[in-house]
Amino acid sequence: MSDFPTFFFSHARQDRGQILLHFYEDIEKRLLRWTGIVLEPNQLLGTIDNRIPHGDDWDENLSRGLSNSKTFVAILSPTYFERPNCGKELSVFLLRSAKLGIDSNGSLTGVENVLPIRWYPASAYRRYGSPDDAIPEILRLIEDGPAAQPGNRERTRAIEKYRQKGMERCVRRGDYYDELLDAFVETIRDMKALPPGSPVRFSEAFDAFGYDWFGHFKVQPPTPIAPPPVMIRQPTPLTSIVAFYVTGRTVERYPTLVDFADYLISEPTPGHQTQTDPTLAALLADVRKAGLAEGFDVYHAATEPAVPSEPNHLLTYLQRLSQARVFPVVVIDPDVEGDGLGNRGREALTEILRSSKWTGLVVSPTLDGNVPKIAELITASEMKTPILAVPENSEARIAELSRAFFRLRVLSASTTNGGSESERPPMLQGPGVEN
Repeated sequence: MSDFPTFFFSHARQDRGQILLHFYEDIEKRLLRWTGIVLEPNQLLGTIDNRIPHGDDWDENLSRGLSNSKTFVAILSPTYFERPNCGKELSVFLLRSAKLGIDSNGSLTGVENVLPIRWYPASAYRRYGSPDDAIPEILRLIEDGPAAQPGNRERTRAIEKYRQKGMERCVRRGDYYDELLDAFVETIRDMKALPPGSPVRFSEAFDAFGYDWFGHFKVQPPTPIAPPPVMIRQPTPLTSIVAFYVTGRTVERYPTLVDFADYLISEPTPGHQTQTDPTLAALLADVRKAGLAEGFDVYHAATEPAVPSEPNHLLTYLQRLSQARVFPVVVIDPDVEGDGLGNRGREALTEILRSSKWTGLVVSPTLDGNVPKIAELITASEMKTPILAVPENSEARIAELSRAFFRLRVLSASTTNGGSESERPPMLQGPGVEN
């Protein structure tokens, strides 16, 4: 089996669907056809967790695949980088590379037989306009695309499509799919054999994305240097959301200047420590995931101060974004609601929520068990902007936000096409309102 082009198919369960499973099966089938291998009963080329029979030792099966497979296929997505089990699978396989090391930037070197594949469009791996800054540093030197072939224009166009749209869309729509499948199968087939790894219990493995690789290699990490402030790409009409967070929690500022907010909030990335409050950081990640699900770029923003004492400053930003057809969202931390807001803050926030100068969404999340009380601040009948109360559970929160973002897009399209107020789709109008 060691000479066979076996592969371990690593992915986040949240990304799994019929399209991903179809892609996995196509890789296996084409490898079998191209190599002429005849498998014995119960013999497999690919290892994937959903193939483990019910009642078998899940830990042992995964560990065996990671220790013996020739290639590690990693389906990269924002969710993949945050899942400890995905990080464990990667770390077990990485340690089989004899010359594994790390450079001064924190990127792993000497990595063997790891084949990352981007599942989603390029925008999924970009934050605040910087390409690939959602990709963990340890993976930056590993090629995550198929190899080009000189003179093969079809392959060149296929790679361009893959880079732009991601593999999921290429599988789903069939655009250049066969060419890309050939390229990835060639890569797996032609990789040199890798010595088996030492047996490792999967439950005892470490998460590659949160691991201290500098400490592992006994290398002194570089002193972080803040990049100079620069202007970044502007949010684009109908495809961008700018979420303003009204919160007193600690945040880490993103080191760039923008003209559509006082500052951006830096969203934590796997393997990097952050000063941002952990509860708020989890909310930032969920807002981005929901935006991604509906095809939006998301910018996490704030004003100075983050909890407004007068309305006009934040209102000006909200109005400008609305006029530019960028979707503004105001996220109100329940910690600043009620008596803790103060009279001036209450008046400012009330005026912002009642204002007809902007069109967007107000999000009122439950955080740290603290249930929103925004309904006590202002009644739904006074509202000019829809309010969405979201639960604390991450999966449910992402689902609620995704639906709301979809409605924003539909409402905007309806307005653009000249639809009347009565023709517009229904929006949430206050916490707990059924739709």
